[in-house]
Amino acid sequence: MFGLFKKKISKRDDQFITDLAIAASDFQHGISWLDSNTSEELSERALESHFVKDSETSQFSASDSFINELVYAIAKPTLDGQIDPMVSWGFYTEVEEFLNFNNKYNSDLAIEFMGIWYGALSKVGAFDN
Repeated sequence: MFGLFKKKISKRDDQFITDLAIAASDFQHGISWLDSNTSEELSERALESHFVKDSETSQFSASDSFINELVYAIAKPTLDGQIDPMVSWGFYTEVEEFLNFNNKYNSDLAIEFMGIWYGALSKVGAFDN
């Protein structure tokens, strides 16, 4: 009975969900500070953004969606003073290293998102020492 009310998803959306799970797992295993709870939360945010049709983020690949959420989750609190700039810089370098060794995730958008994070680090003086 409940299946009658379940929204059918497209093949594209189904593939996005599969790809997102793979990307989240890869990132979680490749980045020491990314635990399963954080990875799940980032995946949920990426999935929500994906299903907002007519938005720019709905066109992102699954991995770019995950990276976008990851960067936003660290860069904004860094700018707001909730994450120490040096801690954020350490996180940044680990993600950058992960992307450099995993070319399938090192897309133009990923590089753009990392640039946003780098800009946040620069604004809070992470490179002044």
